Amino acid sequence: MMCAMRRNGELNARVNPPHPTKIAAGEYEIPPSTYGIMNSSSRFLLSGTLDIAEALFPEFSTFTREEQWKLAVSYYNRIFLLDGCYHAEKVFPDDMSKSRLLFISNF
Repeated sequence: MMCAMRRNGELNARVNPPHPTKIAAGEYEIPPSTYGIMNSSSRFLLSGTLDIAEALFPEFSTFTREEQWKLAVSYYNRIFLLDGCYHAEKVFPDDMSKSRLLFISNF
């Protein structure tokens, strides 16, 4: 669910976002990445990380904001990597070596 939320947020943050039905169907163009796009993507992912951590782990809400932020940031690379593998599997469903290669090359 977090991957879908991130994708929807990123696509709708574009100057000319694709129609929601095209987003749901996966029928949209993937533009070249820029630092600005990566900054926005990182913000969407980190915001989603904080939301999902609180939903899955009730004790997460007992931590201070600083502690929550440290946890989210310390796991950011792992979450980003798993998100990339998820998307690679969706794009290349018949070639799992691409998502495994992405996963292994980042460790």
